[in-house]
Amino acid sequence: SFSSIEFSDAPVIPIRNIMSSELRDATFRVHCRLNEKIKTSPSIPNPQIGGHYALLAPHTMSFLLPIDEYYNSHPEYFALRNGKRKNISTQPCISNPDVLRICTSNLIEVMRTRPEFDIYQVSLNDNFQHCECKECQESIRRMGSYTDLVLAFVNSIASAVEIEFPEKKIEFLAYHEIQSPPLSVRPRSNVAIRVANSESCHIHGIEKCISEKAHCFYQELLKWRSLTNELTTLVRQKNQIIKMSILED
Repeated sequence: SFSSIEFSDAPVIPIRNIMSSELRDATFRVHCRLNEKIKTSPSIPNPQIGGHYALLAPHTMSFLLPIDEYYNSHPEYFALRNGKRKNISTQPCISNPDVLRICTSNLIEVMRTRPEFDIYQVSLNDNFQHCECKECQESIRRMGSYTDLVLAFVNSIASAVEIEFPEKKIEFLAYHEIQSPPLSVRPRSNVAIRVANSESCHIHGIEKCISEKAHCFYQELLKWRSLTNELTTLVRQKNQIIKMSILED
């Protein structure tokens, strides 16, 4: 037997989540002190108990600029690949100003109707089909990389939504072609960076692992850390994802 216990803690890592099939049970997630609630669609109810941070993700471009809704009337909104724009799961044409306008408007509408989220991710679709149009390529050459182009796009959305939602965060998913840090663009203060470690070794700590991929990822992570205090790592290993925020020095 024991008497009443009072305990509180303030960890330097504010967000902790383990995404695996075993932890889909809400009560077990609470038992494991996981505090991030992830929802993959603004329209599908997904009640969850526990947690503190609610995240709308991933690959949100699928509902910010749905192909089924816009392709027939505006194929120019979507990636030019090998001289053609196809109605398949490609990326948006990031340099198109109408794409920025539509994504911003649609995200603001989601934020008004689903205010329970703390973080709203603005992320590309899960493929390598980036736009090859002249405007996108010129922007990449001017800014320095595709990461810069996409981060500037996310920054513009974050600037627009900050007026109405100053307390909310917009998340940039550094994944696949935009995992490497930008060369000229810096994330806004209300933009959180989530870096995906999808290829390097997951057996050892990344700062000590002798794997070349782990070393490269660690250097990229340090560069991202120098750009922002809002940094999260996402580690993929087979079918499991482990995520944790890194905010300490």
